[in-house]
Amino acid sequence: MKNGRNRRVKMLSAQRGKKQTAIQSQLLAEQDRARSQESRRLVDLHSRQMAEVQTQLSNFKLKQQTEENRLRQGWQERDRLLWQRIDSVIKLEEDKVRERLEAERKVREQEERKKQEEEAQRRQLEEKRRKEEEDKRKALEEANRQRLEEEKRSAEVERQRIQDEKERTERLTAEAEFRKAAGLTTPQADWKNARSILTTLKTSTMKPIKAEKAKKSAWGGTTSKDYAKDWPTH
Repeated sequence: MKNGRNRRVKMLSAQRGKKQTAIQSQLLAEQDRARSQESRRLVDLHSRQMAEVQTQLSNFKLKQQTEENRLRQGWQERDRLLWQRIDSVIKLEEDKVRERLEAERKVREQEERKKQEEEAQRRQLEEKRRKEEEDKRKALEEANRQRLEEEKRSAEVERQRIQDEKERTERLTAEAEFRKAAGLTTPQADWKNARSILTTLKTSTMKPIKAEKAKKSAWGGTTSKDYAKDWPTH
């Protein structure tokens, strides 16, 4: 009976061992399955977390890129506006410089034109003065030439007069000597006698006749000078 009980105990022990083994195996399988599920869960969680991280990173990068683009566009716009203002200032300064240079050029041209006009006027005055001096010189030379020619002609006339007077004096002297030798009067003496007779005639004998208008025209223009001009002087 004791053996039977031992067998029964052993059987129960064996069954209990098998059952414990089965339970342990089941527990181990459950643990493995749980670990596997946990592992898959963790992998899925990690994957989801990684995806979320990647998404966040992508969103962050996109946001960062968008912000950078916005900032870059803002910088570019500021740069454009800045350079536009700089270009405007430069153009304004260039326009001022151009206007100043243009004004200076006009002033220089006006001064140069005025200088040229003054120079032209000075040359004209100088030319006028030179011409006047030349005309005066020529007039003086011409006057001197005419004076010299007149003096020369006067000297020639005077010389000829003296020569004629000398020849006349010599001729009259010779004639006077001839008349004196022949007992005749000279032409001068004859002319003086005739002039005295005509003067007497005009003042006494012919005065009543000249008073008549009809006869005055025939006698009024005749004087002793008219007779004398036809009287020989030598």
